[in-house]
Amino acid sequence: MRAKSIILPLLLYALGSTCWAEDLIRTGGVCGGLVVQLGCGDVTDMLALSIHEAYLVQGLDTDPAQVAAARQKIREAGTYGRVTASVFDGKSLPYLDNTVYLLIADADTFVDHA
Repeated sequence: MRAKSIILPLLLYALGSTCWAEDLIRTGGVCGGLVVQLGCGDVTDMLALSIHEAYLVQGLDTDPAQVAAARQKIREAGTYGRVTASVFDGKSLPYLDNTVYLLIADADTFVDHA
């Protein structure tokens, strides 16, 4: 998969950006489409990434409990559909080539095949 990758979303926190999601999307050069976050631990991040209706955000996690908790929080926020969470195997991203416009992962995240 040829996806634009931004590996250091925490860097924007460190820089003190109040609009880190907007900065991240602008830095990635993405004007809309599918944004994928590896790890569903912080639903706040996924919700922030859905700042515009042109984006669909999907969180992927290998832990079914994390995904279930994320789905509940997404429903409570009223954004389910535009923001979703799914379990994946941690090895391969479950998308066709050129589907994901922005892939966000922290430094501890590893995927065998992108």
